[in-house]
Amino acid sequence: MGLLDPFIAYLAYTKTGLRLWGALITCNCIDAFDYANGLLTEYLSHQISNPPEMIFGAIALFFCVQLVDIYLLLFKKNVINHFSKVSS
Repeated sequence: MGLLDPFIAYLAYTKTGLRLWGALITCNCIDAFDYANGLLTEYLSHQISNPPEMIFGAIALFFCVQLVDIYLLLFKKNVINHFSKVSS
């Protein structure tokens, strides 16, 4: 999924449309699910070579960023109205 993120960001910058808005939500939800699985995996079998606080902190930070992105940026009315315009 991480390899698709620059491509999706470029599309979000240059295009509009409800399909793109749906793709943005889908990508962000899959990324958040991936971070949640990373937190669970790290909790169940943590890495010994690195301090667990550093790994938990990094994964939790980006998990929260994904949730904020989904909730505050993609479900605001002005964002939905922006993507519901027909692209030319």
